[in-house]
Amino acid sequence: MPNTRNQHCIFVVDDDFVIASSLARILRSAGFDDVFYFTNPLKALDAVSERTPDLLLTDMVMLPITGLELAMKMQAICPECKTILFSGSLSFRELLEIAKGEGYDFEVLAKPVHPNELLAKICLTLGLANDVRPAEPN
Repeated sequence: MPNTRNQHCIFVVDDDFVIASSLARILRSAGFDDVFYFTNPLKALDAVSERTPDLLLTDMVMLPITGLELAMKMQAICPECKTILFSGSLSFRELLEIAKGEGYDFEVLAKPVHPNELLAKICLTLGLANDVRPAEPN
């Protein structure tokens, strides 16, 4: 199992290009070199055939499938993949309960999430020391 940041593959999925690319940039600046971002959740699923992620960081509200559906499909394909969901709307409690009833247990971070909080959560989820800080803005 990888034990350093640059050995972990992370998929970032958000249908907003600016958010997806910004999150990928934040992760890369914090030492995660193997980061891929997608604006279409189905493209992220397709990419699993070429690269298996250690972590899926995904928005909840997307089309053609939700982030929750993506997370469940991703774990069916690669059960070792950890998931962090995030959303600007926390009205997904019922969907999360349904997923929990099917054996999935996901936590949802509220958007916007501060980069330090996100990085701390990622490090905790991947079992890494939390000594990363995002790069200062230019």
